[in-house]
Amino acid sequence: MPRTIQTYHRAWLVSLATLLLSLLPAPESSAKTRTETDIKSAYLLNFTRFITWPPASLDDHFDICVVGDPQLLENLKSLESRTHKGVPFRVRPVLIEPDSASVTASQREPAPTNGLRRLPDFAQSCDVLFVSTKGDRKDTLDPVDFQGSPVLTVSDADAFAESGGIIGLHKQGNVIRFRINLSSAQKAGLDINSRLLQLATEVLQ
Repeated sequence: MPRTIQTYHRAWLVSLATLLLSLLPAPESSAKTRTETDIKSAYLLNFTRFITWPPASLDDHFDICVVGDPQLLENLKSLESRTHKGVPFRVRPVLIEPDSASVTASQREPAPTNGLRRLPDFAQSCDVLFVSTKGDRKDTLDPVDFQGSPVLTVSDADAFAESGGIIGLHKQGNVIRFRINLSSAQKAGLDINSRLLQLATEVLQ
């Protein structure tokens, strides 16, 4: 990458990072320190600002669903006082069963196992789905199962974007960066702003 382009790219990264970190309140327990969870929360919020969903996919709530990271889920609860283009945010926990065949989501607590819904039904109920690899249990979803549904799939799992997920978070040194699978986004009917594409470390076609 030529130096002038590299310098411009870094300037964009600094601008985005500043924007991301300014839009979510700092945790009450640590007002001066931004944790990795805070940064991921800010990314999820701001991805929604740079991505357009098909109008027909939006209903009375804009749902952000989280798998496997209770702390991130709690951080995101602050979004429920905000809106996405006039539609209230709703943050929902997701439970993936051990056989990965069934999932459930609710506004506050996972539903009992006898109330599980099939994966295709659930895929259509979330606008953003974040799958975390945090903790002892490594929950996984096959991103291909969501292709064709207007769901922004995001994960910090290795090679998530390369496997068909839309946005894969990864660490570059001590900085959290992201890759975008543009082909998967297009199949989901999501339109990603060119500014966000410019900030990705890689855009997969």
